[in-house]
Amino acid sequence: MNKLLKVSIFILFATSSIFYLFEFIALGLRLAFVDELVRRHINSANITKQNVQLEKYFKDEEHYDSKTAREFIEDYKTKNKGYELQPFIPSIEYYKLSNYKILPLGGVPNQFIINRNENGYWPIIKNDKFGFNNENSAWDDSNIVISGPSTVWGSGVHSGQNFARILRDHYGYKILNLGYPQLPYPEAYYALILEYFKLINPDYFIWTISDENAGDENLFLLKDFFTRKYGKFYNQNLLEKTDEIISLHKNYMELYYNKSYIISRDINFKDVPKEFLRLINLRTIKEYIRNEINPVKVKHNYNELLTKKECKVGRVKRELQKLEKIDQYLNPDTQIIVLFLTTKNRLNFKNSKNDFCFDSLQNEIEKKGYPIIDLTQIINSKKIISKKIFNENGNLHFSKEGNILIAKILSEQLMKLYAKENY
Repeated sequence: MNKLLKVSIFILFATSSIFYLFEFIALGLRLAFVDELVRRHINSANITKQNVQLEKYFKDEEHYDSKTAREFIEDYKTKNKGYELQPFIPSIEYYKLSNYKILPLGGVPNQFIINRNENGYWPIIKNDKFGFNNENSAWDDSNIVISGPSTVWGSGVHSGQNFARILRDHYGYKILNLGYPQLPYPEAYYALILEYFKLINPDYFIWTISDENAGDENLFLLKDFFTRKYGKFYNQNLLEKTDEIISLHKNYMELYYNKSYIISRDINFKDVPKEFLRLINLRTIKEYIRNEINPVKVKHNYNELLTKKECKVGRVKRELQKLEKIDQYLNPDTQIIVLFLTTKNRLNFKNSKNDFCFDSLQNEIEKKGYPIIDLTQIINSKKIISKKIFNENGNLHFSKEGNILIAKILSEQLMKLYAKENY
């Protein structure tokens, strides 16, 4: 028996040694090559997609702005006597630059930010005092808060043209927009509540559910931060760190943006031992070689029973747990409204009666008693053509006309849920 145990231990040790030898080599390869190659691959794919989707503008539109973001910013500065626009910079870049100490939940405060060119022009967003897409006065006069990804933020349109601002300016709803791109929702909801609800006490909190950000490798790092920190009711005191965020932005501009340098490091050196033990680097190399560095998105044409099972035991369960956890963070008097955003793909899946995940999730949320607004269902019932809703370049973001339409739909739905006198 002792001999068998010794042999088993030897085999286990030898096998582990081989795996960790490869893991050590993989760590070196990842540090030296793979992170940067992956970043280049993703950037190249995005550029190719944008060029294909916007190609018709070069042929048909006389006023299409073909300048790059950098060229547009420099041209704007020249034409407007030195007045500067700032590029949009994801929170992850500030987080890395701060040596993983500060993770802003919005952009650089009180600055004009260049938005994404998705319709042949470069939109401009005016950030409020905390880096969100609002007028500063909205912080003193709001009883509804909405949060979510770039669709909520207003990607692709000017300030004042996103549906949240239209709800406020044209329909009279006192709504504060805490949406921001490239953050892992709903994990970020915990952080937003703990950081900013010190200043506001809304009657309603609109929880948005979307397929946006699926496959972004940076989200895994951010989700880890939110789970470890805000899961324990921690906060960064961001209300007191406005100057530090502005300083981070200036440092980024000096060190990276102005030198055309892309931060390619996605690794947190504090996590190297943990990742090493879990063979994360070896898995990363394997996924890169097999071209699986971005998680495979759900396909909606495979076995219906398998799809329903995956949704039921997977996403539905996770989303419900997160939704219920939010109640621990909110004031007991704050009512949650669940808003299902829509995409071109979702509308197509719904039209073909093949949208199992969202249907399952909606049914379970309704059982919990939360009010629901499902944009896909409403748009289809009104027989609205999806091309009128979305930007030319993309599947997610609403056009100027689309934002007007979404604001009208939401106003009607909010009126049905609650009398307008309560807002």
